Amino acid sequence: MIFVTVGSMVQGFDRLIKSIDLIAEITGLDFYVQTGCSNYKPLNCKYSKYVAYNESENLIRNCQLLICHAGIGTLILAKKYSKKTVIVPRFAKFKEHFNDHQSEICKIIESENRPNIAVVWDINNLAGTVSMMLSQSHLLSTPIDINSGKNNIVNEIKKLLNTL
Repeated sequence: MIFVTVGSMVQGFDRLIKSIDLIAEITGLDFYVQTGCSNYKPLNCKYSKYVAYNESENLIRNCQLLICHAGIGTLILAKKYSKKTVIVPRFAKFKEHFNDHQSEICKIIESENRPNIAVVWDINNLAGTVSMMLSQSHLLSTPIDINSGKNNIVNEIKKLLNTL
């Protein structure tokens, strides 16, 4: 199962959900989508508007691939469970967020060159990125101690906040 989560923002993320629904229709892959405040309702995926935190953690723990916005809480859980992760940042220009801080978070993540994380800047590249990540079986999902890199993440977030 591929878990897709858009977080709990008041803005929808229809751009991502429509793309996931199309990928599901074409490929037959098994997706579970947390849609949040999005207006679009998937036709080819199981979905719910919101899931409780413990359920979300369980879905992340057990998924084959995680596709998400650049929300820090989701990214911490992805790291905790060493999940192959595709991040699609929300953009202010599409009214998916108030600003583009998710882009800044993604730039920091990309600079770390982690083989099990891919950032999709152009939604038209999502299907290819999903396919690539699923084909990389050598990227095992082995839980790690998230505290080992927590200070680095906190320091990078502080630097980012200081630039705003």
